[in-house]
Amino acid sequence: MLEFNYSEQLDSLIQRLDWRIELPPDWVKFFEESGTSASVAGDKRNNSRMCIRTLAVSHYETTLPSIPRAAETLGVYIRDFSRRGCGLISPVQMYPEEIVRIVLATFWIRLKVVRARRVGPACYEIGGELIEQNQPGPEAFEGLAACSPAA
Repeated sequence: MLEFNYSEQLDSLIQRLDWRIELPPDWVKFFEESGTSASVAGDKRNNSRMCIRTLAVSHYETTLPSIPRAAETLGVYIRDFSRRGCGLISPVQMYPEEIVRIVLATFWIRLKVVRARRVGPACYEIGGELIEQNQPGPEAFEGLAACSPAA
């Protein structure tokens, strides 16, 4: 049986994706922010958040019947994590109740989208509830449109 290299597969996929996210000009330091995120008045979150800024890969697993989607693999930016959720930046709108797979450098997760906000023409803040977290493995890449089968 051939050995699977999760890191190499993810790096290759990240390089092949069309990174379409257009961060607003005032977010110039987006990737420099890290650490605990401060709460703001009216924040309804139950858990504190950690700013973790990195590249990731997203793939729709369950979409809304009224909004057809192509089998598309997207490059997304991770914004933050909490014990029960994840925030990310997407180049396309995602809708509450959609389920997305997010592949990161050291693990992969499934999220249920719970909120979305348009920031710019190709920039959407997405908030998701963690459904499951998984160890690195070939199943993270199953069905990804931009992913060739592992050799």
